[in-house]
Amino acid sequence: MENKFKIIREKPSLHFSICSSNKELFLKFEQVMKKEGMIGIPDMLGNLHYIVDARKGFSTAYSKVRQTTLELMESKFEKNDNKILAYEEIAEKLIVKYEFDSSLIGTKFLKYMIVHCLLDKSLMVSLSKKLYPAIAGIFSSTVDKIPAIAG
Repeated sequence: MENKFKIIREKPSLHFSICSSNKELFLKFEQVMKKEGMIGIPDMLGNLHYIVDARKGFSTAYSKVRQTTLELMESKFEKNDNKILAYEEIAEKLIVKYEFDSSLIGTKFLKYMIVHCLLDKSLMVSLSKKLYPAIAGIFSSTVDKIPAIAG
């Protein structure tokens, strides 16, 4: 029996080769590849795609990919830590502005609720299914105690 199914939407497989009648342009590209071991090219969404030079062998290409990956992961964690610190400051300002009593555990719940909602806006849509369990887990409490104490 013949397969009559057709894949309607495939991700395009794009490959580029550099051809140039301008030798200077080609040599610049080649120079960067030799010097850096790779080139990063951004797409329309701002994602960076890397072309890695593997002409010197597997170990050289692997070390370049590994080094770049670790650097990118480290910078992502640093950005995330800075974001969390900024959101904690916002939560503190809101708590002070609305004169919540900082000694109450409900105020501590509220601080974490604000930070979590700023990190993930989808938590505000379903408080009881997503946010309350997350806060309960942080404070080793039960989900049913969270709205009563924070509200």
